[in-house]
Amino acid sequence: MNKKIKNTILGLRIYNGCMSFLYFLVFVLICPITIFAISDRETPIWFSVFCLGFILLICLGLLVAYIIGTLKASAQSKKVWVLQIVLVAIGLSSLLTIIPSIFLLIYLIDDEVQRYYKKGNK
Repeated sequence: MNKKIKNTILGLRIYNGCMSFLYFLVFVLICPITIFAISDRETPIWFSVFCLGFILLICLGLLVAYIIGTLKASAQSKKVWVLQIVLVAIGLSSLLTIIPSIFLLIYLIDDEVQRYYKKGNK
């Protein structure tokens, strides 16, 4: 494994770890909001529960995906490579993570890194 692949894997682990922490914070901070939103008398209860449950489910799903991405960053599999590209592409939607996402996408699309991840499928 050369230096470029090692740096890419390190960058992916740092990025996925930070994103896991970010979504964990969002998940923890939304939980108290659900209590206040459900107690609001103007909004129908079913709408509040549905919307906030949906948001919590999305945050929890992304948290689990980023944790898996962090733990499996060095596994040689095409599935892991696709997962990393999807997780980094999600980061393109945020102003805070767009710069590291662009650099990681450039490294992930590089031929050496692609060959490293595709070795596991033989």
